[in-house]
Amino acid sequence: MKTDEHYKKEIAVEIRRIMKIEGNEKAATEFRETLGKIKPKTCRVKIGWKSGHGISFTLGFEKGDDKNPFDLFIENIKDSAEIHGFICGLYPDIFHFDPIRTVNDEKIMIVNFKLKRHG
Repeated sequence: MKTDEHYKKEIAVEIRRIMKIEGNEKAATEFRETLGKIKPKTCRVKIGWKSGHGISFTLGFEKGDDKNPFDLFIENIKDSAEIHGFICGLYPDIFHFDPIRTVNDEKIMIVNFKLKRHG
Protein backbone atom coordinates (compact mmCIF):
# COMPACT_ATOMS: atom_id res chain seq x y z
CA MET A 1 0.00 0.00 0.00
CA LYS A 2 1.33 3.43 -0.94
CA THR A 3 1.77 5.92 1.88
CA ASP A 4 1.00 9.61 2.16
CA GLU A 5 4.74 10.28 1.97
CA HIS A 6 4.97 8.30 -1.29
CA TYR A 7 2.25 10.42 -2.91
CA LYS A 8 3.80 13.67 -1.66
CA LYS A 9 7.16 12.71 -3.17
CA GLU A 10 5.45 11.90 -6.47
CA ILE A 11 3.61 15.25 -6.44
CA ALA A 12 6.93 17.06 -5.92
CA VAL A 13 8.50 15.13 -8.81
CA GLU A 14 5.56 15.93 -11.07
CA ILE A 15 5.57 19.66 -10.25
CA ARG A 16 9.31 19.85 -10.90
CA ARG A 17 8.83 17.99 -14.21
CA ILE A 18 6.20 20.49 -15.32
CA MET A 19 8.39 23.43 -14.29
CA LYS A 20 11.13 22.13 -16.63
CA ILE A 21 8.92 21.86 -19.72
CA GLU A 22 9.96 24.23 -22.49
CA GLY A 23 7.95 27.44 -22.21
CA ASN A 24 7.64 27.26 -18.43
CA GLU A 25 11.16 28.49 -17.68
CA LYS A 26 10.25 32.12 -16.95
CA ALA A 27 7.37 31.30 -14.59
CA ALA A 28 9.40 28.56 -12.87
CA THR A 29 12.36 30.91 -12.36
CA GLU A 30 10.10 33.65 -10.97
CA PHE A 31 8.48 31.11 -8.64
CA ARG A 32 11.84 29.86 -7.34
CA GLU A 33 13.14 33.43 -6.92
CA THR A 34 9.99 34.46 -5.04
CA LEU A 35 10.18 31.51 -2.66
CA GLY A 36 13.92 32.06 -2.25
CA LYS A 37 13.24 35.44 -0.62
CA ILE A 38 11.50 33.99 2.44
CA LYS A 39 12.51 32.12 5.54
CA PRO A 40 9.27 30.30 6.41
CA LYS A 41 8.35 28.37 9.52
CA THR A 42 4.89 27.16 8.44
CA CYS A 43 2.87 26.75 5.25
CA ARG A 44 -0.85 26.35 4.71
CA VAL A 45 -1.93 24.90 1.39
CA LYS A 46 -5.26 25.50 -0.34
CA ILE A 47 -5.94 23.52 -3.50
CA GLY A 48 -8.63 24.00 -6.11
CA TRP A 49 -9.25 22.41 -9.47
CA LYS A 50 -11.41 22.39 -12.52
CA SER A 51 -11.73 18.94 -14.01
CA GLY A 52 -9.91 18.55 -17.31
CA HIS A 53 -8.47 22.07 -17.16
CA GLY A 54 -6.13 22.76 -14.25
CA ILE A 55 -5.26 22.69 -10.58
CA SER A 56 -4.24 25.69 -8.47
CA PHE A 57 -2.20 25.86 -5.30
CA THR A 58 -2.38 28.80 -2.90
CA LEU A 59 0.46 28.74 -0.40
CA GLY A 60 0.38 30.83 2.77
CA PHE A 61 3.78 30.98 4.43
CA GLU A 62 4.37 32.28 7.92
CA LYS A 63 7.85 33.76 8.13
CA GLY A 64 10.28 33.41 10.99
CA ASP A 65 12.42 30.28 10.53
CA ASP A 66 14.71 28.82 7.90
CA LYS A 67 12.79 25.89 6.38
CA ASN A 68 12.84 25.06 2.68
CA PRO A 69 9.64 26.63 1.27
CA PHE A 70 9.07 24.04 -1.48
CA ASP A 71 9.58 21.11 0.90
CA LEU A 72 7.34 22.78 3.49
CA PHE A 73 4.62 23.21 0.86
CA ILE A 74 4.79 19.53 -0.14
CA GLU A 75 4.74 18.39 3.51
CA ASN A 76 1.50 20.29 4.11
CA ILE A 77 -0.56 18.89 1.23
CA LYS A 78 -3.68 17.19 2.51
CA ASP A 79 -5.35 14.36 0.56
CA SER A 80 -2.12 13.65 -1.28
CA ALA A 81 -3.39 10.48 -3.00
CA GLU A 82 -6.36 12.37 -4.45
CA ILE A 83 -4.20 15.34 -5.53
CA HIS A 84 -1.63 12.99 -7.08
CA GLY A 85 -4.37 11.15 -8.98
CA PHE A 86 -5.81 14.41 -10.27
CA ILE A 87 -2.42 15.69 -11.47
CA CYS A 88 -1.61 12.38 -13.17
CA GLY A 89 -5.03 12.27 -14.84
CA LEU A 90 -4.80 15.88 -15.95
CA TYR A 91 -1.21 15.53 -17.18
CA PRO A 92 -0.64 19.30 -17.18
CA ASP A 93 2.06 20.93 -19.26
CA ILE A 94 1.76 24.59 -18.23
CA PHE A 95 3.25 25.99 -15.05
CA HIS A 96 1.61 29.37 -14.44
CA PHE A 97 2.89 31.78 -11.81
CA ASP A 98 2.34 35.54 -11.65
CA PRO A 99 4.64 37.22 -9.08
CA ILE A 100 2.51 40.39 -9.20
CA ARG A 101 -0.24 38.47 -7.38
CA THR A 102 2.09 37.62 -4.48
CA VAL A 103 1.30 39.04 -1.05
CA ASN A 104 4.48 39.71 0.89
CA ASP A 105 4.61 41.50 4.23
CA GLU A 106 6.73 41.23 7.36
CA LYS A 107 5.06 38.11 8.73
CA ILE A 108 3.50 36.28 5.77
CA MET A 109 3.85 35.54 2.09
CA ILE A 110 0.98 34.23 -0.04
CA VAL A 111 1.67 32.88 -3.52
CA ASN A 112 -0.45 31.08 -6.07
CA PHE A 113 0.54 28.87 -8.97
CA LYS A 114 -1.41 26.75 -11.41
CA LEU A 115 -0.76 23.61 -13.38
CA LYS A 116 -2.82 23.61 -16.57
CA ARG A 117 -3.26 21.81 -19.86
CA HIS A 118 -2.82 23.49 -23.22
CA GLY A 119 -6.10 24.31 -24.85
